[in-house]
Amino acid sequence: MMGEDKPAAVSSLDLKRGSNGVGGSSLSTDISDVGNAPMTPGDVEKNGSITMDASMKASNLTSKDMSELDATQEEKVKFDFKEFVKYTGPGWLAVVAYIDPGNLYADLTAGSAYAYSQLWVVFWATVVSWLALTICSKYGIYSRQHLARSFRESYPKWVNISMWVFIEIVVIATDVPEVIGFAYACNIFFGWPFYAGVLASFVTTMLFLMVLNLKRGFRVLEALVLLLVGIMCILLLVELFINGANVKQLFFGWAVPTVWSGSVFNMIGIIGAVVMPHNLFLLTGAVQTRIPRGRTETGKVFLYSKLEPIIPLCISWIVNLSVISLAAKNVFPETCPSGETSDPTGQCAAGPVINDPVLDPDSVTLLNFCQYFSSGNAGGCTIWGLALIAAAQASAMTTTFTGSFVMDGFIDMKIPVWTRSIATRCVAILPAVIIAAVVDTPESLDFVIGIVNVVLGLALPIALIPLIQLSFNQAKMGKYRISRILYWVSMAFNIFLVFFNAASFYTDSVFGQYMGADQASSNFVWAVQANILADVVTVVYITINFYFVFKQPTITTCAPLAEEDYKTEADTEPIDLGAIGAMT
Repeated sequence: MMGEDKPAAVSSLDLKRGSNGVGGSSLSTDISDVGNAPMTPGDVEKNGSITMDASMKASNLTSKDMSELDATQEEKVKFDFKEFVKYTGPGWLAVVAYIDPGNLYADLTAGSAYAYSQLWVVFWATVVSWLALTICSKYGIYSRQHLARSFRESYPKWVNISMWVFIEIVVIATDVPEVIGFAYACNIFFGWPFYAGVLASFVTTMLFLMVLNLKRGFRVLEALVLLLVGIMCILLLVELFINGANVKQLFFGWAVPTVWSGSVFNMIGIIGAVVMPHNLFLLTGAVQTRIPRGRTETGKVFLYSKLEPIIPLCISWIVNLSVISLAAKNVFPETCPSGETSDPTGQCAAGPVINDPVLDPDSVTLLNFCQYFSSGNAGGCTIWGLALIAAAQASAMTTTFTGSFVMDGFIDMKIPVWTRSIATRCVAILPAVIIAAVVDTPESLDFVIGIVNVVLGLALPIALIPLIQLSFNQAKMGKYRISRILYWVSMAFNIFLVFFNAASFYTDSVFGQYMGADQASSNFVWAVQANILADVVTVVYITINFYFVFKQPTITTCAPLAEEDYKTEADTEPIDLGAIGAMT
């Protein structure tokens, strides 16, 4: 208004030097730490600057007050179970992606084609998932930004636009297995054709998202996700208990890494289905709903965010273990049948031996898998149908939220969740409807899910490497950056994954089946073209990933809690409160 002075922004560095008569003491990092009270939106102007009211509160503190404040901030964070429950939610949203229909298909393929030998891949992928979620939580909490927003500020415009298109494709691809899984459930319960079930998934997801209009709608959605995951876990555990598993082979496959001929492509699919790239954008955005303004409270949130995924990850591991075990037990005969006391060949004493499958692995699909349950076609398929619905609906909601964060961050476009949901579901449903209507066989739909899993595995390092670079950046995170050990371990994993993925291009599942023709063969020309194409794809893929390995992000905004690590006032930046705008 005319004649009214605009409140001036006061940086923590001004207060550190003793501005307004406060000398000899330092006020740590965030003015909002005053009184250890979270800051309200009224304390922040549209440009994010701290208002004069808040700055005057800070400047009027006595030396004794600030000493007590510093002591409070340096107090060790203590675990409180009630507070932990209050902050529970974002981790469950992220982990639910690890038990979606795409993940169930990866488990089913691993168990039916390679018995228990791929359990170690699932286990270590789950461990990597926890590390990735921990990095996501730390970055989102201490930077006050979700990954897409930080990417837009830290990389050239052409890279940002390219990455936005790429991640949008990943999010849409992630949604395809969800609608196919829901279509399978509709076929099990009602006998509907697959395309009808795919279309029905649109309506049910919209019904679930209606709760966003309720009071505390986001928390209600988190509770719904938790309920669906719990139902799914209980149902599969009951079936595993009834059906049983070969315990010796199970532990051997878990503890001893084994790579079968032709299993490389499936291993990439498992990694992509477990450590899903869209989760990085989801969790860094979801934790924004839990961030307080005080440093001590922020430390608690990070502790809880780091611990929260452990339980859901254990649950997802149990679900994956159950599906692999059920598939392996039904497809592969046991070396030592139950009740056999003699061991004439010494096979049981020597260790687990995987015999030839009694079923064609390709004949076991997500649709008919329930027919091999011990509880029979009726009861077993009811359990499996409910599990598919729970996995599909929970995962569909999380991909919708991810899409909102991605669009908001990369191109600064905030649109209502309803609009985003309709657009995302339509784009995801379209290819699934076409495939379901034209092919109409579960084997073909399963093949589509398998391709999506591999695409996610190939996309993972492209999304994960920038997150690691930003989380380790001194200018962005200050003293809150990830440790040097975690940085190098994470980068080593990504570089290994890049070359592992590149090697898969030469397997029989991709270009390898066309490369072996000799000069006299009619397929010789195609073999040469396949070799050239494989080389080009490999070079492009490795180049893209290593661009992010060597390209250091350009930091234009620093983490609010890292301001004290800066030398100039120009480096300070207000807290970003717009991260969750897309969900309201």
